Amino acid sequence: MLPYKDLQVSYHKPKVWRKPTMAKAKPQRSYVDVLKEEKEFQEYKVGYRNEVTRLLDQSVNPTTTVGEMSQRTSGLYDYLGKSLIFDNDMDSKHLLTHANKITLNKKLQGWCKQLNENIEHITEKGYGILGIRNQYKDVPAFVCAAGPSLKNNMKELQKVGDKGIIIAVDTSFRPLLEAGIKPHLVMAHDANHNGAKFFLPADYFPKDTNLNNLNKMGELVIYKKLLAEKEEILKKWNYDTIGVFINYVSPITIASFCGDTIAFYGIMDDSLPVYNTMIRATSWHKDADGKYEPYDRGAILGGSSVGHTAFYLAHLLGCNPITLVGLDLSYPEGKNYVDGASNQKDMSKIKMVDVEDLSGKKVQTNVSMFSYRTVFEQMLPHLITMGNLTVYNATEHLDGSFASILEVGAEPRRLSEVIKEHCINDVPKIKEMKNMIRNWKG
Repeated sequence: MLPYKDLQVSYHKPKVWRKPTMAKAKPQRSYVDVLKEEKEFQEYKVGYRNEVTRLLDQSVNPTTTVGEMSQRTSGLYDYLGKSLIFDNDMDSKHLLTHANKITLNKKLQGWCKQLNENIEHITEKGYGILGIRNQYKDVPAFVCAAGPSLKNNMKELQKVGDKGIIIAVDTSFRPLLEAGIKPHLVMAHDANHNGAKFFLPADYFPKDTNLNNLNKMGELVIYKKLLAEKEEILKKWNYDTIGVFINYVSPITIASFCGDTIAFYGIMDDSLPVYNTMIRATSWHKDADGKYEPYDRGAILGGSSVGHTAFYLAHLLGCNPITLVGLDLSYPEGKNYVDGASNQKDMSKIKMVDVEDLSGKKVQTNVSMFSYRTVFEQMLPHLITMGNLTVYNATEHLDGSFASILEVGAEPRRLSEVIKEHCINDVPKIKEMKNMIRNWKG
């Protein structure tokens, strides 16, 4: 008879890191500091209503068309909505629901338009991501967001090479390249035309160019200009990184990519059927005879930001551990992106709230970044538990202290320690990634 100990199942319970709770939680400051006393709160509401009326009067006049009025006031309503939900007693579920609703209402029509423009390119030239799904079990992955702290880890990231998989987001891509780091994959999850700037030389567009303000004619002019100049651009600027692009990405961004492989994906979200419809629109492939046949390019969980989607990609590959780098989710040093990123913003125009990072340092964030933190803190424990994942957060200040405001899920750890422990030998399969994508038959 077998000893009882031989029949026991050994189970490794994955670690879901949580920031140690303090004896007394510090209240967060909000955009709108609503006082508890009813009298003062009523006065606040009256003043706020008067301010709204004044702003509307500035935006609308009797000759304004409905379309013009919508354009002029959309930013106002976006600001008001965010102000009202980002409060001392913030409801995370309300925050996410509201943010998702605003995003879909404002952008869905544009996404569908771009998807329609991309269909021919995707079905004839685009690959999918299914050829690399679960092909990198227990290979370390490093998801590089574009927070200001990313610059503090550039030297360490150079040591990864082919010992782990480096996944860049679009905004961090060129700063990494310019630091001598070759990401294996780069995610483009944003539909904005400005995404084109992330994949071209820094001086290709004049400084402060905003491609998102292009009209239809301007979009066409830029698109044709890129195609005409692509050969010359590639002589001086090209890379071996694989692009992983959402199927409704801007056609201008596709034209700007200076690598030779783009793998498209759709969003997986059963709660929003429109995403499934968008996936089906590109689930076709032209065969050698010119006939269309079913072809699955794969899908990734819908993310609130490209950082979330890059993490989901690492999870799709089977990577473990997954390390987050440059994920400040705040604006340390008064900056919103790592030096060298093309989408630096005027910080004076961003409404801020004070928070503490993992080192107890006071930093500022805004409602968008805070909502991204909420998404990470809700999804990480589930993925860690279900997939037996180890997730690290190696977002560091220059002095090595931890810079992120992410308090649940990813264990803070120095990047140098993660690389030393997990990046031991080259992973031959990493060099085959492009062939695996290209040879997938669907």
